[in-house]
Amino acid sequence: MNIKRMLMLVIAVVLLQMPSFCFANNMFSVEINDVDSKPVADLLLKDLVGRGYQILSTSEYQVAVRKDVDNFWQQVFFGSQFNTVPEMRAYFNLVPSGSKLLVTLEVKIVTNPNSGFEKYSNVTNKEWQEYLYGIKKYFNGYVGYGISWDKKKQENCLKVTSITADGPADKAGLKVGDLISKVKGSSVEDLKMSKVNEIFHEGEAGTTLLVTLKKPLKDKDVMMTKDFILPIYQKPVTPLTPNKVNKAVFGFTNGEVDLEGNMLILSITPGSSADRAGIKVGDKILRINGILVSEYTPDRFNAAFAGGEGAKVELTIAVHGGESEKTVTIVKTYIIQKSEL
Repeated sequence: MNIKRMLMLVIAVVLLQMPSFCFANNMFSVEINDVDSKPVADLLLKDLVGRGYQILSTSEYQVAVRKDVDNFWQQVFFGSQFNTVPEMRAYFNLVPSGSKLLVTLEVKIVTNPNSGFEKYSNVTNKEWQEYLYGIKKYFNGYVGYGISWDKKKQENCLKVTSITADGPADKAGLKVGDLISKVKGSSVEDLKMSKVNEIFHEGEAGTTLLVTLKKPLKDKDVMMTKDFILPIYQKPVTPLTPNKVNKAVFGFTNGEVDLEGNMLILSITPGSSADRAGIKVGDKILRINGILVSEYTPDRFNAAFAGGEGAKVELTIAVHGGESEKTVTIVKTYIIQKSEL
């Protein structure tokens, strides 16, 4: 074998052994609803430091962290004869935009870090985008089954590592440590993990998924129904003073219309008419003034909620979990806010 072919073989082996990544010119991003930048920055710092990263810089609008690359093949690929240990740096930018917070992420591996010969390689993989989705779920909740599993198969099964309390998997009776041998009738042994993830992510709320649990005597089939998982983060209640009031509001924030023609409630303003009517985050609006949500155009929707103080609207709500409905009338009122400093 000549030297050229040998070199090509070595490079091929190195690339096959490295964790999956690709070169990227674009940053990853995610939009988080109804949250300030500070609690997001605080969560990022706490989580990343817990993962072994060191802080490069931090503010309310940016979090930058670093970590020595400890993967052997990445050291081979990105190291140099002067410094065999490259450095990974992650830059999170937090950009407020109306009621949303845009979080962008750029990940770089630095060859010859902290020298005059630094070389930057923009790198990324699906795990970083999933990490951003995880941050969004923490603050906004998500539609899912409330279950996670080990990234590596155990006994050719998915080993359950966490279950969200009162989530679909919990209600179906799954437990941490359970081994899922089949998903949707297909053996986990025959499925790639990317396909498993695809199956668990497909479909809206109300989608059902049959999984089979491996048991000592007889395997057990379990049906889960996808639903909205409430966020872990609870927005602090603003102390009330009588010195300043904002404009009159009904007191809720809604999401987009889903495939079933319903509208999810994303947030409730404490003390508002919607709050007093018992509407909760995770409830869904089915009808507005007796008309199905799916029949509303944007202009018609805006007109239904127009008007000043005292304006009324009738909502038919599907209570979170879908077990019951109720019809309430809410009134546009002023909400007392804290005084400006």
